[in-house]
Amino acid sequence: MGPRGVLSRFAELCVAAAYVTVLAACGGGGGGEPVRTTTSVTIASPTLTPKQGDTLQLTAVARDQFGDVIPGATATWSSSDTTIATVSTTGLLQAMGPGNVDVTATIDGVSDLLRLTVSPRMATTITILGIPVAALTPGNSVQLSARANYSDQSTKDVTAIVSWSTTDTSVVTVSAKGVLAANAPGQAEVVVTLPGVSGRASVQVVPLQVSAYELRVTGGPEVMIAAGEFGLYCIPDDHITFSRTRSGVDVWFAGGSILMQGGVTLHLRGMSFETLAPDPSSNGNAVPVFLPGSSGFDKDYAGPGVVVTAANGTDLLMMYHAEAHCAAEGVEPTFGIGLARSSDGGLTWTRQGQIISSSYQPAPCTTSRLTGAGNPVAVMTKDGEYYYMYFVEWFPDRPDEIRMARSPVSADAAPGSWAKFFRGEFSQPGLGGLSDPVIPRPSPEDATVWTGFPSVSYNTFLQRYLAVFVTGTTFHYTASEDGIHWEPARSLGWGNLIAPGYPAGTWFFYPSLLSLDQPSDGTTTDLGYLYYAHGVQGVSCHFMERRAFQIVR
Repeated sequence: MGPRGVLSRFAELCVAAAYVTVLAACGGGGGGEPVRTTTSVTIASPTLTPKQGDTLQLTAVARDQFGDVIPGATATWSSSDTTIATVSTTGLLQAMGPGNVDVTATIDGVSDLLRLTVSPRMATTITILGIPVAALTPGNSVQLSARANYSDQSTKDVTAIVSWSTTDTSVVTVSAKGVLAANAPGQAEVVVTLPGVSGRASVQVVPLQVSAYELRVTGGPEVMIAAGEFGLYCIPDDHITFSRTRSGVDVWFAGGSILMQGGVTLHLRGMSFETLAPDPSSNGNAVPVFLPGSSGFDKDYAGPGVVVTAANGTDLLMMYHAEAHCAAEGVEPTFGIGLARSSDGGLTWTRQGQIISSSYQPAPCTTSRLTGAGNPVAVMTKDGEYYYMYFVEWFPDRPDEIRMARSPVSADAAPGSWAKFFRGEFSQPGLGGLSDPVIPRPSPEDATVWTGFPSVSYNTFLQRYLAVFVTGTTFHYTASEDGIHWEPARSLGWGNLIAPGYPAGTWFFYPSLLSLDQPSDGTTTDLGYLYYAHGVQGVSCHFMERRAFQIVR
């Protein structure tokens, strides 16, 4: 081949190479789709002049080098002045105050800026809605709302942004969400405030009417378990809980056994309450079925308050009183409430963790007064949706009173499922949350009077929840239609330090109102027994006694 032929071949190769290069650049030759890059961003808004208080949904569209929309592109939003407007991660703008503001959306380093002018909107009046026509009674709560009227003739629900207050918190209180809670009889005003304007509404609270019934103790005392019987001592040490089965009845309570330390869970079984015997036992002495833990909130005491059936219909759940003691002289223990589970009928239990603790939590072993939360009892609500738990919290600056929390039955009372009742709502966590008393001390004018150690059931005769509890001197009882708002308590005339006809120092404590023909301690009728502890201060530990009761109307 001559020189011309070589040059011609070289030229052909150059042309071919150039052709391939062009194909690659244009997406031909099987090289795949070109890489799309963001070259522009555009913000869209329903208006450029929102009014103060408005919300706008902004959108940002990204386009590539070919002018096509890039689907699924996510923008980062920012505001030049959050006192005028804020914008969320999804582009929701809240107009806060009058003025000009620049909103920026950035996608892949490319931004667009939108200038908005927020015009003032002045509230002229505020109206409070939801105040009941009828007067409230102590313990009632109701959700209020606030509606503002503006200078441009528009209106807006401002419940979440107004400031709520009352002129007399002893009569009513109101939460930041507008939940009104009636505390005591009297007259007060609810006040709502926005900058430059406020609204008021009057609220009346009247005394709660007491139901026409009476709980009467009709029988004399019967010793059910004497001191030292079955090797038991200091019993019962809290509420007695039971479950009836086809073969008889199972009973659990807290106390002491000569085989192990005090503050344990004991189990008795029998065909009836009159034939109970310890199960398990050793040489006739009761062997505890649940002991304090090796450490933690229940390291020194673990005694049942209530036993209920789990959601699976076979396992048992025990909500128990727990204590952690201190070695220092004069330093009081800390109480808590724990959960345990059994799959063998209540003979062995597995810890599930702590479910209730107090909002007052000082450093361990630093107080000379009891602290924490304890002495639980729980009852299923009428609709079967929740467990209502009643317990006591101890504070250094106020008398003891009975508080409550709830947990869905489907949650099996698990840690984290409990919500305490506070300011008219079940809004505070069971662990560490705030709470309000639901069964207050019966003599609020006397700061030395306290209330605690409840026994609560749903009474089928009254069609109400019924509670018996201890005060500084006597046993009291009260009833409630909803389990939250309780009637003024009435005294049984004896209990604790009032023991007519008994030696000095005799006391009665830890009441349990039980109708023995019922499936469990969760329900009572018009007949049954009041079980309690009977002791003599400084002489002997307490033993189990009972007296018959009757409810009459």
